[in-house]
Amino acid sequence: MFQQSMNNRIASCAVVTSLLTAGAAFAGDSPPLQVTADINGDVMQYDFNGTNINGNFFLYQESTVASDYEIDWNITVNNDLSAGVADGFQVLSSTVTFSNLGLDAMNVSLGVALTEILMPGSTTSALYGGSISGSLTGGELGGFLNVNQDNPLYMANLDSGGPIASLYNSFSFATDPFQSTQIPAQNFGVPVPSLPGEPTSEMSVLMSFELSGQSTVAFTSTFVAQIPAPGAAVALGLGFLVPRRRRKD
Repeated sequence: MFQQSMNNRIASCAVVTSLLTAGAAFAGDSPPLQVTADINGDVMQYDFNGTNINGNFFLYQESTVASDYEIDWNITVNNDLSAGVADGFQVLSSTVTFSNLGLDAMNVSLGVALTEILMPGSTTSALYGGSISGSLTGGELGGFLNVNQDNPLYMANLDSGGPIASLYNSFSFATDPFQSTQIPAQNFGVPVPSLPGEPTSEMSVLMSFELSGQSTVAFTSTFVAQIPAPGAAVALGLGFLVPRRRRKD
């Protein structure tokens, strides 16, 4: 079990993207969010409390600091279980930055799980979609980001059926000293969300990788779940929920 002491600090809220929704917004308690980290086999687990930032939108923003690494968690949840444009949808968006402060490479797995029931008792098939992108910054000797024990970089999971999709099943990125390289976006369920699946009581994202010493990697990921209302249509881009407007004749 993870033994090193850690300090968690809640940073100030900063909304960096504009989120639009067609459904009726209502404030409420933040949905339960759990994060996990496996660093070279040492495991930690935390429950995060969110801050309501606008109606159904909640922000979870914390940092985990150890002697040889730092993790910055910046997670946004749109938790609308009775949307006006659909029978229910949830959007789990996160920007997670991992800094390897040591000299040796680390095997890392970072998980974010939203344990809120999406439309309990629904017999309608859900729709899913998601994406990941990021950047790698090298240290004095440059940097690399490789596969961790044959695991994909990104895996979207449902408690009702395990993985529903994975992205970057094989990958290798490298950069020169003190330089950065981009990790291009990959996605599934395009147009998001359009991949059919069963309704779930938990949706989670797991990111796994090997990172060189003195290097930093930042990932931006999304995981979207929607139970559509009959005849309703939702256009969902990465970070934006946009309603379809009817033209007036």
